[in-house]
Amino acid sequence: MLVTQKDILLKLENLERKILKQDDRHKKHEDEIQIIFKALKRLLNPELPPRKRIGFKP
Repeated sequence: MLVTQKDILLKLENLERKILKQDDRHKKHEDEIQIIFKALKRLLNPELPPRKRIGFKP
């Protein structure tokens, strides 16, 4: 089974929506869950440093 990062990100967003719609039992953990989702999204979409240009420089 070949899964791309886009597929994983879509599943993650669906899971996030599903968890946040649940009842008050999970309200006390909502902040922690948000932190986890933000961290996972940063791991799936890392910020790449600017690439060094190669070649002729006038």
